[in-house]
Amino acid sequence: MRDQSPASTDTDPRHLLDNYSLIRSRSADEADILVGRALSPHRLGIRGNEQSFDAHHDQICLNQVSPHVLSYTPEVGIEPGESGGFYLIQLPLQGRARLRCDRQKTWVDSSALSVLHPRAHSCMIWSSDCSMIMLEVPSSVPRGGLHCSDSPPFRFTQSRKSLPSVTLRGR
Repeated sequence: MRDQSPASTDTDPRHLLDNYSLIRSRSADEADILVGRALSPHRLGIRGNEQSFDAHHDQICLNQVSPHVLSYTPEVGIEPGESGGFYLIQLPLQGRARLRCDRQKTWVDSSALSVLHPRAHSCMIWSSDCSMIMLEVPSSVPRGGLHCSDSPPFRFTQSRKSLPSVTLRGR
């Protein structure tokens, strides 16, 4: 019998925020609509066996910033277009993703994060084992509420090991 105590943890990153379940779906069409409502309208394309499709999406709504954990099985193509009013910081927990944001292209995995800009056209291909923590940050927050000491110039991707310290200014 498996220990169900709080000290017992599941090492599968898809279960990181299971207590904050938003979407569980075995239908690509349904997941396309529901994830589109939660983040922004997008097109989801299955690049593998449709019979094995599984979408797992958790979200915590905090004041201005919303962390998400999202994973798909099998490999998928995602074309959100423009997000509109928020930056999307993506931190892969496992697997990898091929990202394009306007004219920039890159691969991200657990060693690098990416930042999709609010009005930049983007598209992604997530590997079948890709799980991401995504941080949805309104475009107004970086301009008025975040202060990065000694922050380097903005880059589309950045090593997670070289991140500057970030503090929130009091309002």
